[in-house]
Amino acid sequence: MVSLPESSAKRCESGVGSVFADIEVSNMRDEILAEAGQLAPAAVRRIRIERVLVDTGASTLCLPRDVIERLGLNLKRRVVATTASGDIETTIHDQANLIVAGRDGVVECIALPEGARPLLGIIPTRNAWPRTGSRWPDASGTPG
Repeated sequence: MVSLPESSAKRCESGVGSVFADIEVSNMRDEILAEAGQLAPAAVRRIRIERVLVDTGASTLCLPRDVIERLGLNLKRRVVATTASGDIETTIHDQANLIVAGRDGVVECIALPEGARPLLGIIPTRNAWPRTGSRWPDASGTPG
């Protein structure tokens, strides 16, 4: 059983809950350059997004195309992705440093149309929380 902080879950009329997470995404290449002293830390491209829907039907991080462009993430490949609305042609970008609940990792992200709601898929979600124990972190990032 997974225990969620009250602020992370929203009850829907149907009784099914939705889970949201606050995330920060940065350009990992920028992070490396900043660590090497070749880029000012303030110049690292990053964005904080609140209340991102945790979607276990999505495989990875999905961000609107304009967010990917602001982050300067490199194009990795073009793909056809299957969505609830059908197949779409889109792109996969790499070197996104994702921070969720105080844990970080480098992930790929799929481009969504501008204005689409960002989604946090199952792979980065699974990697963001400890494999031991059964409770998600509280608001401070400490497992509850």
